[in-house]
Amino acid sequence: MPQRYFDLFPPDKVEMPLIKTGDAEDTHYKDVFDAETKGLKYFRLLKASYPNMEAGIKAFTRAYLASVSAVDECIGRVVEAVDSSGLKDNTIIVLTSDHGWNMGQKDYLFKNSLWEESARVPLIIRAPGIAKPGGVAEHPVALIDLYPTLADLCGLKGDTRKGEGGARLDGHSLRCFLEDPAREAWNGPEAALTVIYAGGASGNDPYKQHWSVRTRRWRYIRYNNGAEELYDHDRDPHEWENLAAQLGHDEIKHSLREIMRKMQGEMKTHARPKPDWDWFKAVDADKDNSVTLDEWLAWCKLSDQRNGRLYDEALRKQTFASRDQDKSGTLSRAELERAAR
Repeated sequence: MPQRYFDLFPPDKVEMPLIKTGDAEDTHYKDVFDAETKGLKYFRLLKASYPNMEAGIKAFTRAYLASVSAVDECIGRVVEAVDSSGLKDNTIIVLTSDHGWNMGQKDYLFKNSLWEESARVPLIIRAPGIAKPGGVAEHPVALIDLYPTLADLCGLKGDTRKGEGGARLDGHSLRCFLEDPAREAWNGPEAALTVIYAGGASGNDPYKQHWSVRTRRWRYIRYNNGAEELYDHDRDPHEWENLAAQLGHDEIKHSLREIMRKMQGEMKTHARPKPDWDWFKAVDADKDNSVTLDEWLAWCKLSDQRNGRLYDEALRKQTFASRDQDKSGTLSRAELERAAR
């Protein structure tokens, strides 16, 4: 962003996002994703690039706010152009995004999480003559509802399918919330559904993905290994306390699981696949069935760079010496892998 956007947010005025120490401890994200997952990796890299986590998060937040301000200015230019064109009363404007963003909450700095910060997106609709200006609807809805909403507002009729073999729309028009933001009953579902891609040859196997549903009060997360998270937004809007394993929540979990099942199908569990990777072969650069100190240090340096860690040669030499149990100056496969078992 140009500097003038950064100047809107002096460093000493930037506030830290609300981050609870140890907030990741009762979550299961690290159980289903490896350390190279961007959100975890970016958080580590940011901490390693600044004197402390707070300095890194504030610098990142400042850049984030500068970016948002630049986008806001562009949006303002579009709205002003529409309003001055004579088409103001005949133009629907929708402002939204494809994802939110975790700003270090739960040791995570990225999109692609099932928590509120990442799953929730902006959604503002200006529909002249229909929407109630300034109205705020609290019912969870999804981006899949946008097309039916625009078709409804524009008075478009007819089948949306090219043929009888096509699927009908899953979304629902949001007109009722534009007209009455306080409305509770509507034709759509009780919850909004979010998915994170977790692999698979076709990319659309529902059993392999991770899912979340958000009602007005609850967020329920189910990972594909069966792990669960449950948050009560009435008393815990920051999702700091995972209630899934606590007594007294079986009924609400069952209810939310049933909502999820109806929206996307039955859920199976998938064990996290073990990587088809040979650590010893990766470190043994000359393939002579032994690992020298130089090979060990070279591999450690590359590994630390990939994982956002600071390379400490003295510490790596110490680790090599501790694994070299027969003091031969090289590591056998057994010596290298013994500490990993």
